[in-house]
Amino acid sequence: MVTKGQILEAIEKFFAADARTVDFTGRKANSKQEAIDGQKQTVELIQKVNEISVHRVGVGDDVTFKEPTFLRLQRKCKMRNGPSDRC
Repeated sequence: MVTKGQILEAIEKFFAADARTVDFTGRKANSKQEAIDGQKQTVELIQKVNEISVHRVGVGDDVTFKEPTFLRLQRKCKMRNGPSDRC
């Protein structure tokens, strides 16, 4: 699902209600809803991703992780008058 761009849907489907997460920026979430809210903020900043690769996945003893890379990422720029395609 992640490699198809369905990140929020994957969180909704597979995360436990009390899931705790930490992303590569150090942002922490202490519940499924906090994880969804955090990812929504990230997704809203992304205009286009040409490819998503998942390099590592680990599962065991109530701990899972994934390491994705978003290739050819274009971010929306925040301007005073709203998002823009140009930075």
